Amino acid sequence: MASLYEELKRRNVIRVVVLYIVVGWLLMQVADVLFPAMELPNWTIRLVFAMLAIGFPAAIIFSWAFEITPEGVKREKDIDRSKSVARFTGRKLDYITIGVVVAAVGFAVVDRMTRSPEMPAPEIAVVTEAPEPVETAPDRPESSKTSVAVLPFVNMSNDPDNEFFSDGISEELLNVLVKVQGLRVPSRTSSFAFKGKDVSISDIARELGVDHILEGSVRKAGNTVRVTAQLIDVKTDTHLWSETYDRELEDIFAIQDEIAQNIVSALEATLGTAPAGLTVGRQPTENLEAYQLYLQGRHLWLQRGIENISEGIRLLEQAVELDPEFAQAWAALGAARITLPYYALTPRAENDRLAGQAARRALELDETLGEAWATVASEGAWKGDWVGSLELWRKAAEIAPNDSTLRLWYGIHLMDAGYLERALSQFELAVRLDPVSAVNNDWLARTYAALGRYSEAEAGYERAISLGRRQAAGSVVELLRATGREAEVREFVYSRPDLFGEAYLTRFELLSAAMSDSAMKPQAMEYLAELPFVSPTAYKMDSYIQLGEYDLALQNIRRIAEFDDTVFTLFWNPLLAHLRQHPDFPELMREAGFVELWEKEGYPDMCRPVGDSFECD
Repeated sequence: MASLYEELKRRNVIRVVVLYIVVGWLLMQVADVLFPAMELPNWTIRLVFAMLAIGFPAAIIFSWAFEITPEGVKREKDIDRSKSVARFTGRKLDYITIGVVVAAVGFAVVDRMTRSPEMPAPEIAVVTEAPEPVETAPDRPESSKTSVAVLPFVNMSNDPDNEFFSDGISEELLNVLVKVQGLRVPSRTSSFAFKGKDVSISDIARELGVDHILEGSVRKAGNTVRVTAQLIDVKTDTHLWSETYDRELEDIFAIQDEIAQNIVSALEATLGTAPAGLTVGRQPTENLEAYQLYLQGRHLWLQRGIENISEGIRLLEQAVELDPEFAQAWAALGAARITLPYYALTPRAENDRLAGQAARRALELDETLGEAWATVASEGAWKGDWVGSLELWRKAAEIAPNDSTLRLWYGIHLMDAGYLERALSQFELAVRLDPVSAVNNDWLARTYAALGRYSEAEAGYERAISLGRRQAAGSVVELLRATGREAEVREFVYSRPDLFGEAYLTRFELLSAAMSDSAMKPQAMEYLAELPFVSPTAYKMDSYIQLGEYDLALQNIRRIAEFDDTVFTLFWNPLLAHLRQHPDFPELMREAGFVELWEKEGYPDMCRPVGDSFECD
């Protein structure tokens, strides 16, 4: 081993390694500073790193196998050792290394001195108490508001598993900016819809209807983090502000606040008033490990699916165990638990109890968390307390008027209860706040259909499909049939193989045959009997309804309602009077808690009280 080390020294391999690392570091620093200023895409920095990594083993091999002599480059084995100049070459490499180190230090000093000075923290006008709900008439029209979209920051870390951290930083910034008065900020779903896609800044801005874009990158290494952010004025294609932050990981909250403050200052002229009145917010936790677990758990929850949500819950539980005072983590834990049964297809009682506990703990720590209010409101509905639930939804909407997910959930609960016009206003707000959310557009289209506004519904379903909501294709089929366009149904289904799988087509053919020929109905019923009550393509109740088997449909609905309250929205389809007039319908509505709500808030347009009961059209 000693002889190998001596040979490495003699051939200057060690000196070459040191010099290569120093030069590589300097090149990465230059690229990190100059490339953003030259408006080069973030992947070019990764390209520089990749090229340096590829060149490293080549440099080692070259220094071992070759020697630079006054006559040129020669193979080391061809040189007489008594005539070798490796010793003198080593000294030159030492001088070069020292020179590069001096240059690197000088570059770092110049970079620090010429970087934009940190701006004093301006006081930002943020709604902290009794904010004005979005649906009330704002002082400025929605279209005239200054707007900024926060794109997901690029993960520049060597570990792709740190994606949750860069996404989390972006979302935290979005959550701060959405509170600024006079500033419209599209919600997370819309801003993150373009992640990983080759779409220009101008196209993103046009799709989201914004005039500014915030983009950046995050590089996390050990206990250090580098965050680069830049604010772009889309109309003029100019950078209003840019900054790079090299800090310890524990300063991540200060970085988020500084970025938000600098953005508001840069937009001060267009906001119309000088920022005044508050602070961006308090540090959510002192425990960095808890914060990273929170970001990772929330990231998984947002991916949806039973495995992701379950793992997200596990991580969020660890976060609140490390810091029991971490309100945001408690709120996220409650939201994750309240959504799990929709994917696990299991009864809700225990999950809802735990979700409610987590959300109430979050509100004890911070009563301004709209997400926690939404969870408590959902829990109340599942317990049958729809009166109390709607009061909580109103409270949640007042506290977080610009939360598109809250507006979506609120709208679904209103639609569950048959309040279609009120639900429509919430879905319209959700789409305004999150214009490229497939699920928001889908629910807006469903409400249009329930109100008989079929042309708007069809356009909404197509919009949802284009954004990735494949489930909306089945709604298009129902809509075509509802409007007497049976001839178009088959053409639509078979012209869109990307939307309909083999299982759906099998069911479609059987049901179509049974609806046109009663002799085929037994075969269709036999097929349905073999399916689980949640079939591979849809709830089995849909098929029973199409076949006119309303007793079986209601039995299926009762089972589904144990884990999915959205099934109640089905009753308000104007074409399903048979369900609303079924003898078991009043009992089902009373058990669910809707009758108590209607007696206090008023009956839906399709229903009216009759004696001790009610009837529906």
